Amino acid sequence: MNNRIANVKLLDNLLLQKNDHFERILMKDILFFKADADYCTVYTKLGRFDYAVELTKLEPQLPTNLFMRVHKNYVVHVNAISGFEGRFLYISENKIPVSKQYQDDVLKVFRSI
Repeated sequence: MNNRIANVKLLDNLLLQKNDHFERILMKDILFFKADADYCTVYTKLGRFDYAVELTKLEPQLPTNLFMRVHKNYVVHVNAISGFEGRFLYISENKIPVSKQYQDDVLKVFRSI
């Protein structure tokens, strides 16, 4: 298999370790990530999953054209955003806070989707 195809396949999913095994999550199924101390909750179309990884270590693995940080505890999939009002984003039934420092970036992205 050529490297270009391998890279594409690697970019469409994320492997996260849970206990003694790895779980594959498709990027298109991810809604957002929420940090909590030394673990991260991944909210997907299929439910929510907790992983023992810090969001700051997970974020560099995410494609920057699909994901953005909106708060110190949240990284969201930009295509999952259904609404934006004041200092909050709406993704599905979830109300995500937007920090003042990220508000302008969120506005730019929201206007482009």
